Amino acid sequence: FLSEAKGVGLPVVYLGAKTGRDGVGGATMASAEFDDKIDEKRPTVQVGDPFTEKCLLEACLELMASGAVIAIQDMGAAGLTCSAVEMGAKGDLGIELDLDKVPVREERMS
Repeated sequence: FLSEAKGVGLPVVYLGAKTGRDGVGGATMASAEFDDKIDEKRPTVQVGDPFTEKCLLEACLELMASGAVIAIQDMGAAGLTCSAVEMGAKGDLGIELDLDKVPVREERMS
C-alpha cells in the first residue's frame, strides 16, 4: 500500500475538512467508562460528514490510480502529526510540517 514516503523535498498535501477541536481526546474517550458525565465528554466526539467523506475517498482513489500519489495515510485518532511521522518513518525519512498552513475552523487551537 502507498504509505511509505519516498524522496526528499516532496510536498505534503492535507485533504479533508478543516481541523477543529472535535475529536480531540476521542481515542481516550473511546476507552473510558460511560457514566452520568457523558454529556461533558460529548465535544470529544468527531463530527461526521458522509458526503464529504465519499467525495474525498473517490478523489484519493482517482489520484492513486493516476500515479500522482507517492504516499497516503489516514489521520486517525493521533491526527496530522502522527500520520505524517508514520509516512516518514516507513520511508526512513524525516518530515517537516508548516502547521500555520493547516486549515482550521477556529483560531488559537493548541
